[in-house]
Amino acid sequence: MASVKAKFRPSVIEGKEGTVYYQIIQNRVIRQLKTDYRIFADEWNDAENNIVIGNSERSNLLLSLQERMKWDLKRFEMTIRKLGNQKSTFTASPISDRWARYARPRTIPAP
Repeated sequence: MASVKAKFRPSVIEGKEGTVYYQIIQNRVIRQLKTDYRIFADEWNDAENNIVIGNSERSNLLLSLQERMKWDLKRFEMTIRKLGNQKSTFTASPISDRWARYARPRTIPAP
């Protein structure tokens, strides 16, 4: 069974926001999927792999990112379940391919 975890990669520049990414593991194959979620190191709980929402001016942003992460993880779960129901073995690649397809910004055709 595949597993998906949210992870945090701090910025190498002191005082700058780091990036939240997803780690997918299936059959000992690991894939990392980048997000556009940017937070500071003190806004991340490493033990629980989630965002810490404090009483700052960023709390609305952090709450929004937390909801987006919940939605993303549910979508990963549905994708893994669908791939598992196909009665064939799969790797982390189809999961990351579907993520890339859904996460890609959609363009609106010009009138």
